[in-house]
Amino acid sequence: MIFRKALELELIKKDPTEFAYLKKVKNTIEQLEEEEAPKYLEKEELALFLKTAKNGGLTLDYLMFPILYPMLLAKSLIPRKFF
Repeated sequence: MIFRKALELELIKKDPTEFAYLKKVKNTIEQLEEEEAPKYLEKEELALFLKTAKNGGLTLDYLMFPILYPMLLAKSLIPRKFF
């Protein structure tokens, strides 16, 4: 997209990504079944975690975790094993 715009503006003569492609990895059913799904905090565990952050955490812990947790959870970045 950037290179197409550069072509329009005549900043470059040829799009270097014209024939580029991403190789797709095809997993078999067996490989997918072997992978362990990440475990996330249950509602009660999250409530306990936030209560602990409020009572015994650092100054901004209680303010930041309720904001960050849904965003990170949506991106699947905080599996349960890290808590």
